[in-house]
Amino acid sequence: MKRKVMNFAALVLMGATLMSVGAYAEGIGIVIDGKNIETDVAPIITPEGRTIVPLRVISENLGANVEWDGTTKTVTAEKEGDVISLVIGEEYLDFNGKTLELDSPAQIVNERTMVPIRIISECFGCNVDWEAETKTVVISSAEEKKETKLPKYTANEDKYIAAAESKILEYSEYYSPADLSQPVVTIVKVDDSDPDDIKCYGSFWILNYDLKGKLLEFVSGGSYPGCMHMKKGADGSIEVTSFDIVEDGENGQESLEKICGGDKELAAQVTKALELNEDVRKEGLKAYVKANKLDIEGYKDYGYDAVYFDTEGPTEATEDLIGEEVPNEFIFSSGAGGWRTVLRLNKDGSFTGNYSDSEMGSTGEGYPKGSVYVCDFSGKFTDIKKDGQNYTMKLESLESEKKEGEEWIEDEIKYIYSTPYGIEGGKNFVIYAPDTPLEGFSETFLSWWPGRYSENKDQKTLGFYSICNVETEEGFFAD
Repeated sequence: MKRKVMNFAALVLMGATLMSVGAYAEGIGIVIDGKNIETDVAPIITPEGRTIVPLRVISENLGANVEWDGTTKTVTAEKEGDVISLVIGEEYLDFNGKTLELDSPAQIVNERTMVPIRIISECFGCNVDWEAETKTVVISSAEEKKETKLPKYTANEDKYIAAAESKILEYSEYYSPADLSQPVVTIVKVDDSDPDDIKCYGSFWILNYDLKGKLLEFVSGGSYPGCMHMKKGADGSIEVTSFDIVEDGENGQESLEKICGGDKELAAQVTKALELNEDVRKEGLKAYVKANKLDIEGYKDYGYDAVYFDTEGPTEATEDLIGEEVPNEFIFSSGAGGWRTVLRLNKDGSFTGNYSDSEMGSTGEGYPKGSVYVCDFSGKFTDIKKDGQNYTMKLESLESEKKEGEEWIEDEIKYIYSTPYGIEGGKNFVIYAPDTPLEGFSETFLSWWPGRYSENKDQKTLGFYSICNVETEEGFFAD
């Protein structure tokens, strides 16, 4: 099956698409720079799976001024010189004079202008993340994004493709900062009859990734079909002199045929090239990683399995390293109080989790309702091996969303960011099956065992699936 990259900003379409209002998404939260945002119209999930929200609520919480022109049905948002302008029902917006394609057109719902939350936030220089467990859209200032240490993508050896890659890399400025921008070029025809105007027809993709552990995770990108005009220098080098890009919306097909000089067959070839060439994408990233000696294993699109460079794609071995019999959720707690760490383990060894602990008596100015310690984390176990009914594994990566000690006040409660209690400090972990005998376990590990508090004093086995942090002897248990 062909994998399709989701385009969050500038996917150029070849025709108009009729959009319909989707379903209200009750329960979806919006957080901007740590603050929960209330909206009088709930977020809506469009039929295409995009989240649209009231423009005024989001823009004003990002510090933008919003104006509405009822005559032209145009809404404009301005922040520090950046200007977004869009028309209700249109599938594009104008950002500082540049046309960007919308995933879903702006719509009027209950007298509110609803727009895709991601592109509006990214135009104003913010990062957008989705927390699946809490169904929350998290928006943060781009300045908070950690600096990337990844080198720039290196050009292809083919002179025409290399020139096209260099040109399309310039379009990364239209997206929020990412750890890596990759050009993916598919040229369907080269007309080099005139060395001063070499025409390269095709589809020119820009794909942006953030590095998460050892995977490049796709965050934004789009396709720019059309014709790049190039010329050959005296030394044989090739440079792009101009770029004719197909217009978006209903004028797309007419625009493409005009760029192709009326050649409908060539236009059809360019249209077909709009589908991202996954082989070119994979081999390009693989070559980039190898050339720069990076410890990166593959890449991942949102909602899809990871693609690993040393395989033809996700295999059974990489997708199902931990058996179906092992539960997904484990809890580490004292069994008697307000603190606990929840670990959600996937079959490929990746995991997410959160830690929380409350001190309602710890109050102060601005937080009369007490203090709460929190931590949201993610990571991956590797070197997973089955030993009888149990599994051994090693902690490869562990990341927290915020820095330890970071504090903020919300709803009269002070939140203090903590560490992944129970996971940190360990390298080796073991998943034990419920019928594992209690003999041989240390008292430290068993002190976390829920069965210790049961009335069955004759119990000889754990009775639960558990994960033991070998170095600290702390234990997570499933229900």
